[in-house]
Amino acid sequence: MAVEKTRIAVGSYAGKITLFDGDSSTRRSFSAGERPSYLLWKKRGLLYSVDELNLPMHQRQGAINTWRVDEKGEGTLLSTFSTNGEDPCFLALSSEGRFLITTNYSSGSLAVAELKDDIPYAMNSFVTFKGRGPRIDRQEMGHPHSVLFSQDMTILMVVDLGLDRIHRFEWTAAGLGRELSPFLLPPGSGPRMARYLNPEVLVVACELDNTIVYLNPRTGALLRSVPTLSSDAISYCGHIEIAKDTVIVSNRGENSLALIREGSKTNCSCGGDWPRFFSLQNDKILVANERSDSIVIFDYDGTDLREESMVQVEKPTCIQFEPQTT
Repeated sequence: MAVEKTRIAVGSYAGKITLFDGDSSTRRSFSAGERPSYLLWKKRGLLYSVDELNLPMHQRQGAINTWRVDEKGEGTLLSTFSTNGEDPCFLALSSEGRFLITTNYSSGSLAVAELKDDIPYAMNSFVTFKGRGPRIDRQEMGHPHSVLFSQDMTILMVVDLGLDRIHRFEWTAAGLGRELSPFLLPPGSGPRMARYLNPEVLVVACELDNTIVYLNPRTGALLRSVPTLSSDAISYCGHIEIAKDTVIVSNRGENSLALIREGSKTNCSCGGDWPRFFSLQNDKILVANERSDSIVIFDYDGTDLREESMVQVEKPTCIQFEPQTT
């Protein structure tokens, strides 16, 4: 496998975190709660994971775990911090590294934890989003799925699949500030995740109607919408990233990656089943195929994908590259 020798951490629905580098034979896993589905490195050797738990299935709320990961890939649990909600599914750090943010998908809330010596120790802010969307099967309440900071780090955006909107808050040195007017997405679209294509365009992956929506990031005005599928498969938009001028989005069901550029769209096989997440590294794309227990590594030349190799990982859900800074 020709991925650079940066260490890679893989979250999962299998109760473990797996680490490997450019030589997949060096894989090591450690137990990490029941559902460590999303990961975030703070610095070299320090890793956060959610434990995506809910009351109906697990009789307890979700949590953020903090891990010290040594050079052998062994994880030591440093702390467990309750998110005061169910099914936390995303993590983000503020720019100065003082706050750790998560979204509780199933209980419809945003939690902002303050850090002390890299450990979550107090809840800085907690917001529950009220309402419902038109899809009674998936939008019976708020379901925030991810967050994104504005490029100047003054606004925190919360992408809410259940309410078809992006909630917006001022962000200050003290954490979460006052709520601003939300950006409204098409009814029933189910926005899941957003990225900046450039300073003038925000792109949103919508899970329920399988579209990419382009917004003006200052006003929220809808610029255009592009379907992500190339077939009539039952499918759900997953992860989204930007590679130069190309929007890349995964389609769970059609089992493809859609490469969307101005005036064109190409759908390529993801090499497995249910591409929940993918990550970019230079000319490589690593895809977490949750239902086929695989990380598939592709060469990406800016136009097309070529499958290079595969690493077996049980129920992978997230891929994060370890930073080199300590």
